[in-house]
Amino acid sequence: MGEIFNFEEKSVIVTGGARGIGRAIVNAFAKAGADVVIADLRCEEAKTAAMNTIETFHRRAIAVKTDVAKHEDVERLRDEALKQFGKIDVLVNCAGWDRLQPFIKTTPDLWQKILSINFIGVANTCHAILPSMIERKQGAIVNISSDTGRVGSFGEAIYASSKAAITAFSKTLAREHARDNIRVNVVSPGLCDTPLIDEMKQMNSPPRF
Repeated sequence: MGEIFNFEEKSVIVTGGARGIGRAIVNAFAKAGADVVIADLRCEEAKTAAMNTIETFHRRAIAVKTDVAKHEDVERLRDEALKQFGKIDVLVNCAGWDRLQPFIKTTPDLWQKILSINFIGVANTCHAILPSMIERKQGAIVNISSDTGRVGSFGEAIYASSKAAITAFSKTLAREHARDNIRVNVVSPGLCDTPLIDEMKQMNSPPRF
């Protein structure tokens, strides 16, 4: 990425950036010259990721403890990013969570948690950060979905639904804000070897993305 794209003087927020795919995205942007805000509930891991980003890529990086399911947390994230870097050029929504379980064995509490993190979290960050991009008439949003949102996945009825919702939501935002010179795109990975997969293996669940 650093050899192809130049993100110098750009500032990027990555939710779920402390580990896994999010951490790889943080590294890619920093390598390309961007300053990065790592937003994650895992505060210590996020701080470590920020320090590694500074030491390895010599870019500015900060960690902000953020629960994307809470709008007030996302507002605080936005304010801290603007305070530190003055602008937000790119928002990457990578925070996500799941537990593998057949639908009939799940509970409404589990549904709420999955939807709150995976979909409402994306809505929260976009709702809080879009106004600053609209004011500047520029910006880019990348929402991380999953191939399960396209094809479904055994034991992931609610997770797959949340990821499908991200795609529809992103298409709508792209239509609404093309006039503001704001791009909204979706990336839908397949199965990836991440810490979340390891956690699910430890719970005797087969791997998924």
